[in-house]
Amino acid sequence: QLRAVMDQLSHMRSSLPNEGDVESPKPETAKMVADAATIAEQLASTSLTIPNVLKDQKLSEADRSGFIAEARTLHDQALRLRQQAQHNQIEKMQQTMDDITATCVSCHLRFREFTGDLDIHRASWQHGAAVHRYAQ
Repeated sequence: QLRAVMDQLSHMRSSLPNEGDVESPKPETAKMVADAATIAEQLASTSLTIPNVLKDQKLSEADRSGFIAEARTLHDQALRLRQQAQHNQIEKMQQTMDDITATCVSCHLRFREFTGDLDIHRASWQHGAAVHRYAQ
């Protein structure tokens, strides 16, 4: 479910126009912004289930805490994205979407053994510099 939500968010990020923050966006942008709020809500909800993958995993307390912190960061970012969408803060939404992608890449690189592989090249192609901060 998380992968599907992230795919939706990724597509939206690459499609969202650069209108800046506006009170009354164009109709097609307004629909995307409304969809972003819905997707952000789904992501926030789904992110709460991420720590469940740790149930049977043997890892240090520091790694366990780090993983849970990554999931919490993703949750907070999703809530921030929802709020930005509700206020038509398009530029802030774009930055937050980049931050969400960077959080995902960071977590998948650090905890690859139980998060699974992430297509970093696809993510970096879609989101540019935000991913490169964490992929190094």
